[in-house]
Amino acid sequence: MRSPKLLPCLFALMTLSGCASYSYNNEKYSSASDALAGQQRYLEGVANDVAVLPTSISGTAIVITPSKETCEALGVTKSGAPRQEFIDYAATNEQYEFANFYKYLEKSKAFSRVESRIVDHPLLEARNVSASYVATIYLHMVSPSQVGWYMLTPGAKEPKQINFDATAAPGAPKINSWIKSIVDNMSKGN
Repeated sequence: MRSPKLLPCLFALMTLSGCASYSYNNEKYSSASDALAGQQRYLEGVANDVAVLPTSISGTAIVITPSKETCEALGVTKSGAPRQEFIDYAATNEQYEFANFYKYLEKSKAFSRVESRIVDHPLLEARNVSASYVATIYLHMVSPSQVGWYMLTPGAKEPKQINFDATAAPGAPKINSWIKSIVDNMSKGN
């Protein structure tokens, strides 16, 4: 169920050891806000490089991602006694990264329309709204090592896993493989 980290490391080990610096994409920053701004610039670049598909699937898809609180509880590995400011940074970083998948799917034009929700319980929300969308895409997070993307479609008995091409380069090539997995799952039907 583990999805590979698509984008450069969320935070360096020094973050958890208590050093007063932040890291994103192998760059060091003196504050969390500077690191998050660096992350946003990087993610915007990835979005700009996402391939636009020649045809769209008719209908609206929704991408449901976890809140910062859920990322902190289930997605951040806490070893030793990291300061809360570093935990906050890591959780915010993850929440931003996952939320950007909505932008990638929207940019690809894979669906006529794409909506986004950030919630505490993506799986529960996905089950509650799946009948209203042609595709309900959600990130299921159990622990830092058990994270995966899934898709529900109306009438489907089970969710379909959304995969990444393990050989694709990080950034847009990896995202394009994620989008391809969604489109392939849609073409297979229920």
